[in-house]
Amino acid sequence: MVAKAFRLVRLTNGEKIVEAAKRELKEETGLVGEPKLMAVTHYPVVEKETNQILEDKLMFFFLVENPQGKLIGNQEGKFEWVAEKELETYIAQPFESKKQFKKEIKLIKNYSGQIELWEEIHYNAQLF
Repeated sequence: MVAKAFRLVRLTNGEKIVEAAKRELKEETGLVGEPKLMAVTHYPVVEKETNQILEDKLMFFFLVENPQGKLIGNQEGKFEWVAEKELETYIAQPFESKKQFKKEIKLIKNYSGQIELWEEIHYNAQLF
């Protein structure tokens, strides 16, 4: 079983990135495992109408193979294991776009141990 650990967005004071990924995985899903860094994404969030930068973000993508524990939900909703062929039927609101979501799935499937760097502009209308 392979699980994608979500994008890491918050570090507590002095926390290391991998330790934060472990903490977030446990807090958000109830699972534990050893995260492997797959990619770092840098993207400014831009106001579509004015082209003004609203935020400048770095996101870290981790892969957790064979996570342990009982999958639990949280205030954001219910989590469940889904077969890859059924993923698209579960996407109500993709992270930025279905194209980006498919890019992330491809990264997971083809992960070779090499860390990728992505740089992309995201317009605020794309984010939820």
